Amino acid sequence: MENKKNTNIDVTEVDGIVIIHTSDVMDMEYSSSLLEFRKELFANGKYNIIFDLQNTDYINSTAMGSMMSYVKNLPKGGAIKLCNIRPHILEVLNMTRFDRLFGIYDTIDAARHSFVDNNK
Repeated sequence: MENKKNTNIDVTEVDGIVIIHTSDVMDMEYSSSLLEFRKELFANGKYNIIFDLQNTDYINSTAMGSMMSYVKNLPKGGAIKLCNIRPHILEVLNMTRFDRLFGIYDTIDAARHSFVDNNK
């Protein structure tokens, strides 16, 4: 397992799956970092990504757009999953139909195992 910080992006990588532990506030500044980090990930062949929203208490439309850019630019064979979503954030994601774009899981382990289950 490898932990690293990229500006204000907290990242763990387990078994080739990148886990982005999102900030408590996902705003315009954080969105910028997410977009730059996406370029780095994809350039390095990292296409299986989990957004761990456990600490996120606020997300604005710019941050949601940045997350959407991961899906829109995702190479074939990759997947983006979300987990540990607080109820009020999940409500926003459901209202904006993000739940149709991302696999949503209760825990990091459940999201991680879904990659294995999809590859069987």
